[in-house]
Formats: sequence, structure tokens, C-alpha cells
Amino acid sequence: MYKVIVILCLFCSLPFNGSYLQASPPLHDIAAIDISIKLKLYPNPTTDLINIEVQDLEAGASYEFRNIIGKRLLAGTLDNAVTTLNIEEYNKGIYLVSIFDAQGNRLVTKKVLKK
Repeated sequence: MYKVIVILCLFCSLPFNGSYLQASPPLHDIAAIDISIKLKLYPNPTTDLINIEVQDLEAGASYEFRNIIGKRLLAGTLDNAVTTLNIEEYNKGIYLVSIFDAQGNRLVTKKVLKK
């Protein structure tokens, strides 16, 4: 395994193998994603229902409920402070709930245990 390190100078151009390497766009122009959301999944473990409670999340946020190998089983928008999913038809096991912002950026993923 090789480790590659690239150092960029934001205020100058650096010669690099006969051409010039420039930092574009500058790092201070890159938008940061706020992932400080308050998420509760309960009851966990569960047998039939899982509640997704999210605070301080913009309108248009969504969720995905997937099995452990990544197959999407349920998806939808988070319209209220608490969204309830009925998962009684699924087998016992570990599942994943992911929360996305309105632009589709994944904010957080949590495990759910179905008994």
C-alpha cells in the first residue's frame, strides 16, 4: 500500500512535473455540512415500530431504512418531528437508518436491532 501526500499552497502556484499545480477553489470557499443534528431512534431494539425523532433539521430532509447489506427497504421525507416506520414484516436482525438533508447529503447513520 502506498501513501500519497499532496501539499497545496493557497497563495501561489507550485511547479509539478513540468506544469503548475494550483489550489482551485481555495479551501475557505468550500461549504461545510452541519452534521450536528439531534437524532433519536426508539424503541431500540424493537419488534415492529421504530420512531425517528429529529430536531433542528431543515424542511425536505429524508430517511432511508436499509438492511445490513445495504438494500433499501423504506425511504421517505421527514415531515414531522417524529416519523414512525412499521418494520414488522422484516426479519429479525440489524438494520440501518440514514438521515439526509434536503440536498441529499447523508448526515448520520444509526443501527436498529429488530428482535
